[in-house]
Amino acid sequence: MSLKFLPLVALLASWPHAAVAADDFPKRRSGLWVFNSPDNRLVKGNLCVDDTHTNFIETDIWSNFAQECVTFNSVGNLRPREIKAHCHSSMTGKVKLSVTYDGDFESSYHFVSVSSFEGADGKADQLISTVEAVFQGQCPGNMKPGTRTLGR
Repeated sequence: MSLKFLPLVALLASWPHAAVAADDFPKRRSGLWVFNSPDNRLVKGNLCVDDTHTNFIETDIWSNFAQECVTFNSVGNLRPREIKAHCHSSMTGKVKLSVTYDGDFESSYHFVSVSSFEGADGKADQLISTVEAVFQGQCPGNMKPGTRTLGR
């Protein structure tokens, strides 16, 4: 490599990564999805999905991901896929988010989400969620798209 291009390479290497768009995530099949998590009881339940709720990051992990998070690393061509982002939470402030996910998003998918933040006591804290999602077919007639019910 020519030395005259070295400053340009250094500049490009330090350039912030572009935000990952909703279209960059796998499209989830429309219908009823059932969620289970061995380490986060708040995840267990059902979600009715239509073609406007296909982005699992926004519905399953961080509800305003596009507005509150900036991606700094994304590996999307390998299995499992991984995304890392810096997010801002109104409850905890700065959050470092790491999500590893895999599946066909037609019949099932799973992910592990790790949120690292400063706890109330000023010490580093983490919230880890391991989630399995399984497609169940059409949504019940009394369940509108975007509706989530909590399991037991």
